[in-house]
Amino acid sequence: MDEIKRKKRALNREYAKKSRLRKQKQLEDLAHEVNKLQSANKKLVEIIKAKEEAYAENKVANNILRTQTMELADRLRFLNSIIQVQDLKP
Repeated sequence: MDEIKRKKRALNREYAKKSRLRKQKQLEDLAHEVNKLQSANKKLVEIIKAKEEAYAENKVANNILRTQTMELADRLRFLNSIIQVQDLKP
């Protein structure tokens, strides 16, 4: 009977050891996954920041182009009105 108990205890210790090792490996794997995700997140944050900066620059450039378009349209209307006046003169 003592032999059976001793074998069961030995098996139980072995199972407990394997269980601890599995849990440790799982914990290490999860820590590695966290590091990978944090690294990927950092890269995405940098990409987003660069895109936001490019967007802001493009928005400014677009506003400048719109202003220039309006100015050129006004100038064209003015020049067309001069041409019309010249065409009306005998």
